[in-house]
Amino acid sequence: MVLKGVFAVLIPTRFLTLLAHFFILICLLWDKEENLRSCLLNYNSEYANYFNNEYVSSLALSLGSVTVEFFGFLSGISMFSELHCLLSSACHTLAAFTWSISYIEQWDCSIPYGWYVFVLCVGIPFLSELTLFMGFIRHVSCSR
Repeated sequence: MVLKGVFAVLIPTRFLTLLAHFFILICLLWDKEENLRSCLLNYNSEYANYFNNEYVSSLALSLGSVTVEFFGFLSGISMFSELHCLLSSACHTLAAFTWSISYIEQWDCSIPYGWYVFVLCVGIPFLSELTLFMGFIRHVSCSR
């Protein structure tokens, strides 16, 4: 089966943006000590621990949400929803670029940009994915 029209572009784009965002989050978690060390030079250990917890929490929640979206995409539940694919692709592209730039330029840790990225670029597609899950479950339970 050959995909035609908008699905020929949206499905691979969504897969690649989810994959890019997923791997960037894993790399950031893997290299968190180096990233935090460079941006926490001006803070004492109490603030450093607080910023470390904030950073790791936002990355871990983002990683969990992206994993749930991957499951929904690969299971086919949300693969053919045009609006969700477009929303997810745009949000995850923005998140991948934001996390990459924050890593390269070593942004200040006192700004809670991790939570901004989580809410705007991960939370919105995650809620959309959950809405599609609920619609799928409702459809399956009503068709029996």
